[in-house]
Amino acid sequence: MISDKIWKAIISVGLLSIALVLAPAVRVAPAVAAGSYTFTTLDYPGALSTHAYGINNAGQIVGAYIDRTGTTYGFLYSGGTFTTITLNIPGVTVTNTNAHGINKSGQIAGDYTGANDAGHGHGFLLSGGTVTTLDYPSASPNSPGFHTGAGGINDSTQIVGRYCDPCFFGIAKGFMYSNGSYQMIPAAPGALPGATDGAGINNGGQIVGSFETGDGRVHGYLAPSISSSPSTWTILDYPGASGTEAYGLNNSGQVVGGDNSGTAGAFRGFLYSGGTFTTIDPPGAVYSIAFGINDSSQIVGFYT
Repeated sequence: MISDKIWKAIISVGLLSIALVLAPAVRVAPAVAAGSYTFTTLDYPGALSTHAYGINNAGQIVGAYIDRTGTTYGFLYSGGTFTTITLNIPGVTVTNTNAHGINKSGQIAGDYTGANDAGHGHGFLLSGGTVTTLDYPSASPNSPGFHTGAGGINDSTQIVGRYCDPCFFGIAKGFMYSNGSYQMIPAAPGALPGATDGAGINNGGQIVGSFETGDGRVHGYLAPSISSSPSTWTILDYPGASGTEAYGLNNSGQVVGGDNSGTAGAFRGFLYSGGTFTTIDPPGAVYSIAFGINDSSQIVGFYT
């Protein structure tokens, strides 16, 4: 659990071109390649844990940290400096925030809870100091377990995320928010009802996320667009893993996420590019996940 471990955010710069050039052009099943990276650890000063979730092409990073009272705060890391993200919402006392995505304009997407929300979560878009609260329309803010969370955001201010109403067993539905309207992400092939979420979106409208099937396995997916038939989606299963989750992608369609192929089922970060998986594991890590990637293939995530 997060409460009994020290989590650290990471930014990695991958030297992947040689591995990708050597990969065969056609594969029957995904392959696994070795990669070379330079890792930089990010620790919010005084925090118990620091998670990095998104990175834009300017190298600005967003995420969240947990202080010693157990409160979660979103942050922006830019030019070597951390800034706590403050949401000014009239009539709302914000108690916890997470920042998940940032685009080239510095618009940030994430989620928050308020003092009177009884644990219910709301998505948000922060743009130039103005906060737009995101609540999926079919979900009732007064129902137990209600939650809307915003994940990735592209340069057209299209946001993908997940909602549940009510929330149970981790099952959530995916959505895209664009120009004030919501659209549900269709169910992935073989997915349990309501068990396909949304995590990342690029400027071309490609979407990544995860879904659960009846056998209890979790799979990642890469969809060409929200309107594409699920039969055209690329299903992402790390070889040998029973769980694969996709969290972010860049404009080249490179995907990052995590899989449980580590020792005793521990999660490890991965990059999926050109049909090949590359494990992303900081030296000495026992658990790691990759959450965001920009067009320079800089990757952010966290490890313990």
